[in-house]
Amino acid sequence: MVILNQVKVYFYVRPSQVKGKRGCLYARVIVGGKMLVTSVRSLEMYPSEFDVRTQNPRKSCEMYFECSEFMLGMRREIMKIHNDFERKRRVFTKDDLKKAVKQVYYRVKHPGQDPDFLTFPAVWEAFLAEQKKDMGKLISKGTYDLRKRYLLLIRQSLMQMGVDSMPARNYETSDVERLQTQMLSSGYNKNYVGRVMHVVNMVFRWGKKAGHLDINPCEDVKRIKVDKTPNKLWLEPDELERWWALDLSDNREAERVRDAFYFCCWTGLAIGDYELLNEAKQQQKISRAKTPRAVVPGEIVQMKAGRMLIGRRQKTGTLYRVPLLEGAEAVIEKYGGLQNMPYLLRMTGPMLNTLAQMAGIRKKLRFHTARKTKANYLLNVRKLHPFYAIEIMGWKKIDEAAPYTQVSADTLASQMHGEVVTL
Repeated sequence: MVILNQVKVYFYVRPSQVKGKRGCLYARVIVGGKMLVTSVRSLEMYPSEFDVRTQNPRKSCEMYFECSEFMLGMRREIMKIHNDFERKRRVFTKDDLKKAVKQVYYRVKHPGQDPDFLTFPAVWEAFLAEQKKDMGKLISKGTYDLRKRYLLLIRQSLMQMGVDSMPARNYETSDVERLQTQMLSSGYNKNYVGRVMHVVNMVFRWGKKAGHLDINPCEDVKRIKVDKTPNKLWLEPDELERWWALDLSDNREAERVRDAFYFCCWTGLAIGDYELLNEAKQQQKISRAKTPRAVVPGEIVQMKAGRMLIGRRQKTGTLYRVPLLEGAEAVIEKYGGLQNMPYLLRMTGPMLNTLAQMAGIRKKLRFHTARKTKANYLLNVRKLHPFYAIEIMGWKKIDEAAPYTQVSADTLASQMHGEVVTL
């Protein structure tokens, strides 16, 4: 036993439950009558190799030098931490003991190196481990998976820069700027890199809070401004007519994609909300999403003014109430109800663009184009007030109408009273 400023430090070896196998060394610290114990799993020995009375390993111990250095280092480290905590009036906890064990053992195995030698990818992994605990409570599984994918790009970029093994606490503003430039020079889209850098900043902030680094090097970085405005691309009413008129009787899969896209053009559903209409997969999809938001699959409700599709969006949990117009009803009738609609679509991107060429539409389509087509129809074709549009589209606020559409000249002219004057 060693007494350091009212702190008692013991070491002992707990025998292994497996016969013939070495047991772990344990560190026991008593601070103010409170006992804290943690194992040192990297140091194993037989009980006979440790002298409990002298609190030192015997000469016959296979790891004599490592254990001796570790015990001496632990005593110094605990004295240092305890004295520091007394000045700051902090309480010594089991987490502090575990951290001390980790730091001292690292110094023993890596003489002269930083005991907090954590690379930035390692800090990111620790950040993800914390995020995983909040999955389904504060973040969705989709958000967690996205941040996990970003880590792969960061690893690759740091390896290309030759700094993948640099401690996270050694990063400076110039290193973060180089990382940003590296991703751009590798051909990644500016907006994509901007979104990645937002998470990089988030990880550095978390690392600083967790004590893995002293400063956040992202604070002075001139970050890319992410343009959150989607491409202003949609189908006009005449293009939508040509789309529906395509004869696809000889290609069942193409017809399914065409019909699903057409239905979403008339309802404004995103692909995730459309797939949630599939009764056979609803609960499975909601369970896998692990989202803290209230997700309600859409269902058809008969109202006085007609039928409406009502649900809550998977992405935001906001309510949408879509009056079913002729285009949407045509698809429902064709398949005999929502339960029989074409779901589980694959490779929709290439198929959509092939169909666009067949319909004489010279636009690059994504499935999300259907949602923008509905927004354009509401605001530019039907000229609905945006307050009504946000109810139909399931937007959170009226500002969200702006990125999805631009007001056409015809719409502006129709709002003028009297004759339009040419200047």
